Amino acid sequence: MKVTVSLLINNRYLKKDNTYAVKLAVYFDDKCKRYTLPNKVSMTKEEWDKLNQKWLRNNDLIQKRDYITEEKSRAFHIVKELGDNFSFEQFEAIYKGKHINNNQVQLYRLYQEIIDYLSIGHRLGMLNCHKTAMKSIQSFAPKLKLTEITPMFLKNYEQWMLDSGNSITTVGFYLRSLRVIMNIARNRKLITDEMYPFGSGYKGKYEIPRGHNIKKALSTDELKSIINAKCHTKEAEFSRDIWLFSLYCNGMNMDDIFSLKYEDIQDDYILYRRGKTLRTIKEQNPLEVYLSKPALSIIKKWGNRDKSRKNYIFSIYNLSMTPEERHRKKYLTIRQINGYMQRLAKNLNIHSKISTIVARHTWATMLKNNGVSVEEISESLGHVNLITTQRYLDSFPKEYHKKNADKLLDLLK
Repeated sequence: MKVTVSLLINNRYLKKDNTYAVKLAVYFDDKCKRYTLPNKVSMTKEEWDKLNQKWLRNNDLIQKRDYITEEKSRAFHIVKELGDNFSFEQFEAIYKGKHINNNQVQLYRLYQEIIDYLSIGHRLGMLNCHKTAMKSIQSFAPKLKLTEITPMFLKNYEQWMLDSGNSITTVGFYLRSLRVIMNIARNRKLITDEMYPFGSGYKGKYEIPRGHNIKKALSTDELKSIINAKCHTKEAEFSRDIWLFSLYCNGMNMDDIFSLKYEDIQDDYILYRRGKTLRTIKEQNPLEVYLSKPALSIIKKWGNRDKSRKNYIFSIYNLSMTPEERHRKKYLTIRQINGYMQRLAKNLNIHSKISTIVARHTWATMLKNNGVSVEEISESLGHVNLITTQRYLDSFPKEYHKKNADKLLDLLK
């Protein structure tokens, strides 16, 4: 007998706040059982009808849609795992976290569930991150239960990665992905807090290593040489100008630049929300970027001639693209920009490796070196907390340390 899983609103019962509870419906053997979601989501009929809109912008609804989609995906994987042994009793026991044999829960089953969920939501960047991490961990331990992921296992994996020629940065990248999966396992009570392996080394847990902060910011003279450089092809000039647009616009990242629409321009400012944190921050205030003359000239030079409010400012994306097509176009364009910028740096005798992220680091570091507070820089970058910004910023250049030392000596004279 085939088992199917779907989501529905319980329109039999209208709650006091004029919403209906969202239920998980499981159909088997001509029977249907409805299950209340763990977080007890509810919404109006109008909100329910909006959930599948292509360009849903309501952050609260986006979060609800993501959550209920994840719950549906989880239910589907439970059904798949039970196979011919499916029964409502067994499904309910696993779905509600009752009588779970933790020793039998495989890490990669949970990994695959999250990957499938991200695929449904077209979250391709995060999807590829988890797929790559899972492949690496699977190479080290082809069969792995959640209970086998201990601080010692993680230390052994770290050493195996380093012995295989990988950098500390890559190790941290993969283990942060694994930590996401283990957080989900803990939230579902598949592991206990005591079994959770990540945390402070002082408490016997495993701390994810961080790569060394390599200086990425350019000097003022290097920037001036890039601005004044002669580009010999249209593609090279476009790449240089988009790189500079990021610099002029508070270090705006490339996906956000590519996603800008004419409706985001209000008077002399761009108001936008970071795509990277749109799903993770419930109430995200728009970032304000002042459009300086150089930024405006780049829009005038490379912007779409069709200035309809809903049209993209730059012609990297178009309105008919699918999420997969936009994702692919983003990475191809970033690779093109990085390639041209590295060739330009070589021609200008700039020895730093230049990429799109360098524009963001350079903007932040130059402001810090000129006395702008970390709080202001953090807000402009759209960071959630100051710790991220402090790790992000380059250190002061050597001449600043010499200048401060000279100041001290002057005071002591």
